[in-house]
Amino acid sequence: MPGSSETQFRAELSAAEGCTRALLISIDYSLRTGTEHSIHSHTHLSAIKDLTMKYGYTEAGIYVLSDDGNHTDPTRDNIIDALRNLVKDAKPGDRFFFYYCGHGGQIHNKDGRETDRKDELILPSDYIDTHQDGEDSYSVERYQNHILDDELNDILVKSLPVGSQLALLDCCNAGTMMDLEYYGPFSEGPIIGRRITEGDFRSESSDPMTDASPKAHVVSWSSSVDGQQSWQHPKTGGVMSEAFIESLADNKSPTYDELYHKLSEKLARASQEITNDKGKPIQQKPLIGLRNPSDITKVLRL
Repeated sequence: MPGSSETQFRAELSAAEGCTRALLISIDYSLRTGTEHSIHSHTHLSAIKDLTMKYGYTEAGIYVLSDDGNHTDPTRDNIIDALRNLVKDAKPGDRFFFYYCGHGGQIHNKDGRETDRKDELILPSDYIDTHQDGEDSYSVERYQNHILDDELNDILVKSLPVGSQLALLDCCNAGTMMDLEYYGPFSEGPIIGRRITEGDFRSESSDPMTDASPKAHVVSWSSSVDGQQSWQHPKTGGVMSEAFIESLADNKSPTYDELYHKLSEKLARASQEITNDKGKPIQQKPLIGLRNPSDITKVLRL
């Protein structure tokens, strides 16, 4: 017989209104010509799917794109179609979950709305990298068939009615991928041992939105800050995916602050077990994206 906390958790899920839909994308790239090695993106796909079902998502409401040979190929066109279908006919109270595990990147931002002057992007299975030695690594012409952060925001965030959506992006340069209004925690001092506050967040855009009208509740859990690589364990795959799964196994309904600390602790532990190509411990800091910094006190509803 489940304990009282488990019973309450299940009751809250049963009482939740609206539909639930999830889009899970894992891209390994190992079948691409010229790819040197797998990035182990498929390792946690099954566990992530199981996790969503524990939070009330059904088999019929979960769509998977993967280049594992068993699912629809995650090309640019297929991903864009799937993103649109994820939030199609969204209504107040609906819950959406978007998981992406694959490569990410950055290119120069052209409209001046990014504080770091770079756009983030994800790389579908059919992306093309035209970069040559000596060329600008951030050239806007570098990639073909990529998907920009602006596109993700346009499809998944801008027209979403009041409800809830959570995005976990386990890729390089994942930090501000969803182009939400605020990201954090950014702090000169250590976060460990203290609660995260609104002051730890800053506007991602150089022209932040000032509209105070009610918006859909969107939260992004990113595996690394912009410009930082997200790492994979040689045997167990992406460290952020693993940390996310383990953290929610320990506590199914943490506050955002509690979950961030759990993720940070697990990534810090992983950093002592994995070294980069120079033999030094990896550096990977998770990041939270919110529409309002005060949301940091909310309890997670996946």
